[in-house]
Amino acid sequence: MLTPKREKFVQNLIAGMSQREAYRRAFPSSVKWKDATVDSKASELFGNDEILERYNQLQEEFAARALYTREEAVTDLRWMQQEARDDITENGINKANAPAFLNATKQLSDLCGLNVQKVEISGVDKEVSKLDDLISQITESEENTS
Repeated sequence: MLTPKREKFVQNLIAGMSQREAYRRAFPSSVKWKDATVDSKASELFGNDEILERYNQLQEEFAARALYTREEAVTDLRWMQQEARDDITENGINKANAPAFLNATKQLSDLCGLNVQKVEISGVDKEVSKLDDLISQITESEENTS
């Protein structure tokens, strides 16, 4: 069983802090220790068997939770993609279903680590306006041929 300060040190490491910062926050002091001293103390503490065991335990727990979250995200994105696809099949492409489908597809690709070319988002309004114009042209064309 770790002391509260040692547990805090491990928790800080799991949170992404450097050993130096994790040590300083877990063992606050009124004395201004040199970085080299803190680094030495933190490294020594991290080499402790109980600390390493707890660190590895928390890493495994974190990895399991992150995997679950990733699986859940993939499930949700696949659902969104399928809903948008079904709407496109039923109603045609419009300014609601096209971005939903494309966004879900892009996020799935990013989540799966596929090499997807990055697209600048700053021109989205301009692209939506172009899509509106295209939809209007298609609608007018269909009305004229009826």
